Formats: sequence, C-alpha cells, structure tokens
Amino acid sequence: MNDEKKITAEDMERYLANKYFNPEWVFLKQVRSSTGTASRIADGMAFNMYQSTGYEILGFEIKVSRSDWLSELKHMGKSNEIMTYCDKWFLVVPDANIVKEGELPKNWGLLVLKDGELRQKVRPTPQKPEPIPLAFMASILRRNADVMKNLEYNYVKKENIKAEIEQARKDGYESGRGYDGKHTEKELERVKAVLNAFQEASGVDLARWVSIPEAKLMGKYFKLAMHLNENTINGDIKRMEGTMKSISSAIADMKVIQNDLGKTHE
Repeated sequence: MNDEKKITAEDMERYLANKYFNPEWVFLKQVRSSTGTASRIADGMAFNMYQSTGYEILGFEIKVSRSDWLSELKHMGKSNEIMTYCDKWFLVVPDANIVKEGELPKNWGLLVLKDGELRQKVRPTPQKPEPIPLAFMASILRRNADVMKNLEYNYVKKENIKAEIEQARKDGYESGRGYDGKHTEKELERVKAVLNAFQEASGVDLARWVSIPEAKLMGKYFKLAMHLNENTINGDIKRMEGTMKSISSAIADMKVIQNDLGKTHE
C-alpha cells in the first residue's frame, strides 16, 4: 500500500499543484471559507482560467489514511460550506483502498495517486455552484497573496539577487583569470626580460619611447641598421670567399713548382 510509504498531506498537495500547474488553472492550497477565523478550510482549490469552460472551480479534500477518511465520514457536513461554491468536488487519496466501495458520497469524484500522478478513478457529478460571497472571495485573494509573498521572499529573495549576480561575476572572473590571467602575467614577464636584455646590449632605454610616432621612427632606424649590417656581412663573406680562392690557387701553384724543383735535383 502507498500508506506504507508514509505519504503526507503535504505530499498530496504537491501532487495536486503539479496536476493543475499550467496556464489553464490556478491552484491554491488550504483555502479558508473567509478571512479572520474561518470555520472551514478546503485542502485545495483549482480555478479554471478559460471562458470556454465557464471558469470552472474544483475543490479537494485530502485523506492520506483509512482512519482519516473514517473520521471525515462522521462529519460530512464540514465540506459543504466550501463545496457549495465549487462546480466539482474530489476526494484525493494516495491509495484507493482508503475508500471502501459505497463510502464515497454522492456527486464526489475520486483522485488516486498512481505512478507519481493523480488519476481520476471516479468522475464527479457537476453541480451548479452558488455565487461566491465577498468573505470567501477575500479569503481566496488573501491566499493567493500569501502564495506570491512566499515565492518572492522564500524562493526568489530579491534582496540577494544583486549580491548573487556580483558573486557570480567575481567567480567567473577568477575562474577565467586562472588560465588567461596567469598566461598574461607570464607573457609580460617574458617581454620585460627581452626589453631588459635589449637595453643592456644597446644602451637604449625603450621605456622613454612613449609615443607611437617615436616608436615607429626607432623601428625604422633599427630596420635600416639591420639592412646595412646584412649587406656588410654579405660583402665581407664574398670578399673572404674570393681571397680563399686566390690563396687556394696560389698554394696549388706553389705545390706544382715545389714538385718540379724536386725532380730537377734528382
């Protein structure tokens, strides 16, 4: 039995809320017959939002055990005060065995929990509801206001939203910095070391070249120097290669003369 799973009335309220949580319906739990000290309380009510259905109103009585239901049967008049304003009235149970055959009052429907959903086992007989009096309307509006307040302050705490956004932004920055920031710091250290090495070798402090035009001018000088240096080196290499060829040719000639002289002495 579902009773053995210790399903509570609060659990059944959540199942009802899930069933009637859509644009067609508004679900409220624990609706009093009036504001102030109410004599009767409906475990749940669902208000249809569509004109095509005549803005149907459903009422629900929740019982989670056999003993609870037997107690209700002894005081059946308790439900009438609110039921009279509803188009349909349902008994809602976690297990069909809670209600024995013939016990369900005339015109009541029966919703039974099965596979995590509330399913209709007995179809209720529609009735013509009485007009809702101002006292009951005030209670409905009060209950709806309580629901909105609960959502606002307990589930979406507006005073914390800004702080949470700032914390998320900070966490995102720190997370990104874990790679990008450290990588950038290492690159800056490398560039700094290169500049220091250049300054020591050249005697030129690049830190004083603060403007873009000056930096461009210095770059042109550096490019020109590299070009001239490259031409000078290339020229030196060519001259040295020519000299080496001349020396090699002279050495070859001297070896020939030396060889000829040796033959003469023989």
